[in-house]
Amino acid sequence: MVEMSNYALRRDESIIMRHENPSRIADEKSQHGMELILTNKNIIYSWETRKLFSKSIPHQDVYPLSRIKIINGHIQAKYSERSNQPQLDLFFTDSSVSFAFSLIDEKACKKEIAKWLDSISQELTGQPSQEAAAVRKTIPGVEMVANIIKGTFDTFKHTFVDEGSSPTASQITGRCIGCRAPISGAAGQRVRCTYCDTDQTLQRERM
Repeated sequence: MVEMSNYALRRDESIIMRHENPSRIADEKSQHGMELILTNKNIIYSWETRKLFSKSIPHQDVYPLSRIKIINGHIQAKYSERSNQPQLDLFFTDSSVSFAFSLIDEKACKKEIAKWLDSISQELTGQPSQEAAAVRKTIPGVEMVANIIKGTFDTFKHTFVDEGSSPTASQITGRCIGCRAPISGAAGQRVRCTYCDTDQTLQRERM
């Protein structure tokens, strides 16, 4: 695992997610990096200057989340494709940058980008990303899973209640924000959908 040798987390900062071997795309040029890290405050891109006869020099470029544009309650972070390569586009108040992820196929890349979109949106707005939901609908298999489980939620919910008499006050069932699969856990708990890998916080449905 790559360490953030030149970056020190702030006392109120924590790591949310990270990805190794990303590529940064800017001004039509692609740069291979070592790691991309999302914290509750920043996005940190780690890369290095390679030297032929000496030790490589590490660098960390920091992109504050507070600089990402928000329009009508939606973060300006998008999914796009460049030369058939899925990428994450981030639009800041004074610049923009894109990142691509080195994964086995397009499906895996889309799922990873959707997770980043959701996590960034959750930090800045407290809500999942609509862009991420749209991306997941284009992933082969996810839409099929959603159709298969469309009628299973009520059965799942009744079974959950009947077999254990009644769930605890904090135990709830709900639907995944990404593919609408049934999920369960404690209210306020951060869980990951086993069908589409979407991270989300369980919340009680309002009556």
